[in-house]
Amino acid sequence: MRLKILPIITGGALFIGALALQACGDSSGYAYGPGGYGPGYASSYGYAPAYVEPAPVYAGPVYGGPVYAGDGDYDEAHVWRDRGWWVNNRRDWVMAHHQAWLNHERAEGQAQATYRNQVQEDRAAYLRHQQENQAAARINRQDARGAYREHLQEDRGAYREHLQEDRAAARMHESAVDTAQVRAQRQARRRAEAAQDRR
Repeated sequence: MRLKILPIITGGALFIGALALQACGDSSGYAYGPGGYGPGYASSYGYAPAYVEPAPVYAGPVYGGPVYAGDGDYDEAHVWRDRGWWVNNRRDWVMAHHQAWLNHERAEGQAQATYRNQVQEDRAAYLRHQQENQAAARINRQDARGAYREHLQEDRGAYREHLQEDRAAARMHESAVDTAQVRAQRQARRRAEAAQDRR
């Protein structure tokens, strides 16, 4: 892995060094550029080389129309104006020379209208969905309250039944205890009477 990365690092360092040397040479006054030698060259060597004036560069017309992003044209002052400027400021000229720009504008207007309609439909659907959710939440709350009431009534009914059963069991237990006491008393009396008879 190191053997593969080392040539890349070395090459990058050499490239950065070359760029740094070029920048130093450009800032020292000895640079060679368009129009001849820099001014520092003549003073350091004692003579001035022949200065050659660079040839002027004129921008000629580009065949096939100017290369610009989007539609447009030059106005009377040879200033480039885009399609929107022509449509907003010189609509009569656009109607006379570029009907397609107006058709494009209509298509854009239709697309914007379609987008606005879609946004309105989305908002309406969102509002409907929100209302449906709120209605469903209300129904769920009502169902929960009804279920809670039913459960509370069932619990109260079960408690009453359990209380009545406990009372009935207590009564039965009391009557059984009373019966047992009465029997015990009777047996005690009989025994006492039998003991007296024996005497």
